[in-house]
Amino acid sequence: MIFVYGRVSTKEQKIDRQEDAFDGIQFDESFYDEGASGKNLDRPQFQRMVGKLRRGDVVVVKSIDRLSRSTMDFANLWNDWKQMGVSLKVLDLGIELTPGNENGMSEFIINIMVAAAQLERGMIRQRQVEGMKAAYARGKGKRGEAKHVTEARDKLKQMKDAGFTDDAVMKMLGVSQGTYYKIKKEVMNEQKMLTK
Repeated sequence: MIFVYGRVSTKEQKIDRQEDAFDGIQFDESFYDEGASGKNLDRPQFQRMVGKLRRGDVVVVKSIDRLSRSTMDFANLWNDWKQMGVSLKVLDLGIELTPGNENGMSEFIINIMVAAAQLERGMIRQRQVEGMKAAYARGKGKRGEAKHVTEARDKLKQMKDAGFTDDAVMKMLGVSQGTYYKIKKEVMNEQKMLTK
Protein backbone atom coordinates (compact mmCIF):
# COMPACT_ATOMS: atom_id res chain seq x y z
CA MET A 1 0.00 0.00 0.00
CA ILE A 2 1.03 3.61 -0.54
CA PHE A 3 0.47 6.07 2.29
CA VAL A 4 0.96 9.83 2.10
CA TYR A 5 1.80 11.83 5.20
CA GLY A 6 1.67 15.57 5.79
CA ARG A 7 2.15 17.81 8.81
CA VAL A 8 1.88 21.46 9.76
CA SER A 9 3.20 22.86 13.03
CA THR A 10 0.31 25.18 13.90
CA LYS A 11 -3.46 25.16 13.43
CA GLU A 12 -3.13 28.45 11.50
CA GLN A 13 -0.96 26.85 8.83
CA LYS A 14 -2.59 25.12 5.89
CA ILE A 15 -1.91 21.60 4.72
CA ASP A 16 -3.03 22.51 1.16
CA ARG A 17 0.48 22.84 -0.30
CA GLN A 18 1.31 19.31 0.77
CA GLU A 19 -2.03 17.92 -0.43
CA ASP A 20 -1.42 19.55 -3.82
CA ALA A 21 1.95 17.79 -4.06
CA PHE A 22 0.17 14.43 -3.66
CA ASP A 23 -2.36 15.14 -6.45
CA GLY A 24 -0.52 13.19 -9.15
CA ILE A 25 0.13 10.16 -6.93
CA GLN A 26 -2.00 7.04 -6.70
CA PHE A 27 -2.21 6.33 -2.97
CA ASP A 28 -4.32 4.17 -0.69
CA GLU A 29 -4.61 6.37 2.38
CA SER A 30 -3.56 9.82 3.60
CA PHE A 31 -2.61 10.95 7.09
CA TYR A 32 -2.29 14.60 8.14
CA ASP A 33 -1.27 16.03 11.50
CA GLU A 34 -2.25 19.68 12.00
CA GLY A 35 -0.75 21.67 14.85
CA ALA A 36 1.95 19.04 15.43
CA SER A 37 5.63 19.76 15.94
CA GLY A 38 8.31 17.89 14.04
CA LYS A 39 10.53 17.74 17.13
CA ASN A 40 9.42 14.17 17.85
CA LEU A 41 7.30 11.39 16.36
CA ASP A 42 4.53 11.54 18.96
CA ARG A 43 1.76 12.66 16.59
CA PRO A 44 -1.68 11.01 16.41
CA GLN A 45 -2.05 10.60 12.64
CA PHE A 46 1.58 9.68 12.18
CA GLN A 47 1.28 6.97 14.84
CA ARG A 48 -1.96 5.75 13.21
CA MET A 49 -0.15 5.42 9.89
CA VAL A 50 2.85 3.63 11.44
CA GLY A 51 0.45 1.12 13.03
CA LYS A 52 -0.85 0.19 9.56
CA LEU A 53 2.53 -0.23 7.84
CA ARG A 54 3.40 -3.67 6.46
CA ARG A 55 6.22 -5.14 4.37
CA GLY A 56 6.25 -3.62 0.87
CA ASP A 57 4.37 -0.44 1.85
CA VAL A 58 5.59 2.99 0.75
CA VAL A 59 5.35 6.23 2.77
CA VAL A 60 5.34 9.41 0.67
CA VAL A 61 6.09 12.87 2.10
CA LYS A 62 6.43 16.20 0.32
CA SER A 63 9.57 17.15 2.23
CA ILE A 64 11.61 15.31 4.84
CA ASP A 65 11.03 17.95 7.54
CA ARG A 66 7.31 17.06 7.45
CA LEU A 67 8.33 13.61 8.68
CA SER A 68 11.01 14.58 11.22
CA ARG A 69 13.15 17.47 12.45
CA SER A 70 15.31 15.22 14.60
CA THR A 71 18.28 13.29 13.26
CA MET A 72 18.03 10.71 16.03
CA ASP A 73 14.28 10.15 15.53
CA PHE A 74 14.72 9.86 11.77
CA ALA A 75 17.63 7.40 12.08
CA ASN A 76 15.62 5.19 14.45
CA LEU A 77 12.52 5.44 12.29
CA TRP A 78 14.35 4.58 9.07
CA ASN A 79 16.11 1.62 10.73
CA ASP A 80 12.71 0.31 11.92
CA TRP A 81 11.18 0.78 8.47
CA LYS A 82 14.12 -0.95 6.76
CA GLN A 83 13.66 -3.97 9.02
CA MET A 84 9.91 -3.95 8.29
CA GLY A 85 10.52 -3.62 4.54
CA VAL A 86 8.84 -0.19 4.24
CA SER A 87 10.07 2.32 1.64
CA LEU A 88 10.20 6.12 1.94
CA LYS A 89 9.68 8.55 -0.93
CA VAL A 90 10.51 12.26 -0.54
CA LEU A 91 8.95 14.27 -3.37
CA ASP A 92 10.94 17.52 -3.01
CA LEU A 93 14.21 15.59 -3.25
CA GLY A 94 13.05 13.11 -5.89
CA ILE A 95 14.45 10.32 -3.71
CA GLU A 96 13.01 6.94 -2.76
CA LEU A 97 14.71 4.80 -0.13
CA THR A 98 13.91 1.13 -0.56
CA PRO A 99 15.10 -1.51 1.93
CA GLY A 100 17.50 -3.97 0.32
CA ASN A 101 18.19 -1.53 -2.50
CA GLU A 102 19.72 1.34 -0.53
CA ASN A 103 21.51 4.08 -2.34
CA GLY A 104 24.23 5.53 -0.12
CA MET A 105 24.02 8.97 -1.72
CA SER A 106 20.23 9.15 -1.28
CA GLU A 107 20.49 8.22 2.41
CA PHE A 108 23.26 10.79 2.85
CA ILE A 109 21.18 13.58 1.24
CA ILE A 110 18.12 12.76 3.35
CA ASN A 111 20.19 12.70 6.54
CA ILE A 112 21.70 16.09 5.65
CA MET A 113 18.19 17.50 5.06
CA VAL A 114 16.96 16.17 8.43
CA ALA A 115 20.02 17.70 10.12
CA ALA A 116 19.27 21.03 8.41
CA ALA A 117 15.65 20.85 9.62
CA GLN A 118 16.83 20.12 13.16
CA LEU A 119 19.24 23.08 13.00
CA GLU A 120 16.46 25.35 11.71
CA ARG A 121 14.17 24.29 14.57
CA GLY A 122 16.92 25.00 17.11
CA MET A 123 17.60 28.44 15.63
CA ILE A 124 13.90 29.36 15.71
CA ARG A 125 13.74 28.36 19.36
CA GLN A 126 16.90 30.34 20.16
CA ARG A 127 15.44 33.47 18.51
CA GLN A 128 12.21 33.07 20.50
CA VAL A 129 14.09 32.87 23.80
CA GLU A 130 16.31 35.84 22.87
CA GLY A 131 13.20 37.84 21.91
CA MET A 132 11.54 37.05 25.24
CA LYS A 133 14.66 38.05 27.19
CA ALA A 134 14.92 41.33 25.23
CA ALA A 135 11.23 42.11 25.80
CA TYR A 136 11.55 41.59 29.55
CA ALA A 137 14.70 43.72 29.65
CA ARG A 138 12.73 46.59 28.04
CA GLY A 139 9.95 46.23 30.63
CA LYS A 140 7.59 44.34 28.39
CA GLY A 141 6.57 40.75 28.84
CA LYS A 142 4.48 38.46 26.75
CA ARG A 143 2.38 40.19 24.07
CA GLY A 144 3.74 43.62 25.12
CA GLU A 145 2.13 43.47 28.55
CA ALA A 146 2.31 46.43 30.90
CA LYS A 147 5.34 46.95 33.09
CA HIS A 148 3.30 46.46 36.33
CA VAL A 149 2.39 42.92 35.19
CA THR A 150 6.06 42.19 34.51
CA GLU A 151 6.91 43.56 37.98
CA ALA A 152 4.18 41.38 39.55
CA ARG A 153 5.67 38.40 37.73
CA ASP A 154 9.16 39.20 39.09
CA LYS A 155 7.85 39.71 42.64
CA LEU A 156 5.89 36.45 42.47
CA LYS A 157 9.03 34.56 41.48
CA GLN A 158 11.06 36.14 44.29
CA MET A 159 8.38 35.50 46.93
CA LYS A 160 7.84 31.89 45.87
CA ASP A 161 11.61 31.32 45.87
CA ALA A 162 11.64 32.72 49.42
CA GLY A 163 9.03 30.16 50.50
CA PHE A 164 5.86 32.29 50.73
CA THR A 165 2.55 30.45 50.25
CA ASP A 166 0.32 31.10 47.23
CA ASP A 167 -2.26 32.88 49.43
CA ALA A 168 0.37 35.17 50.96
CA VAL A 169 1.86 36.10 47.58
CA MET A 170 -1.59 36.69 46.11
CA LYS A 171 -2.47 39.11 48.94
CA MET A 172 0.86 40.96 48.73
CA LEU A 173 0.48 41.42 44.98
CA GLY A 174 -3.14 42.49 45.34
CA VAL A 175 -4.37 40.38 42.43
CA SER A 176 -7.32 38.03 42.02
CA GLN A 177 -6.89 34.28 42.33
CA GLY A 178 -7.38 33.81 38.56
CA THR A 179 -4.78 36.46 37.69
CA TYR A 180 -2.35 35.06 40.25
CA TYR A 181 -2.50 31.51 38.92
CA LYS A 182 -2.26 32.72 35.34
CA ILE A 183 0.93 34.67 36.15
CA LYS A 184 2.30 31.76 38.22
CA LYS A 185 1.76 29.33 35.34
CA GLU A 186 3.50 31.71 32.90
CA VAL A 187 6.45 32.11 35.28
CA MET A 188 6.81 28.33 35.62
CA ASN A 189 6.64 27.83 31.83
CA GLU A 190 9.22 30.57 31.20
CA GLN A 191 11.60 29.06 33.75
CA LYS A 192 11.32 25.70 32.00
CA MET A 193 11.96 27.29 28.59
CA LEU A 194 14.95 29.32 29.71
CA THR A 195 16.63 26.33 31.39
CA LYS A 196 16.27 23.98 28.40
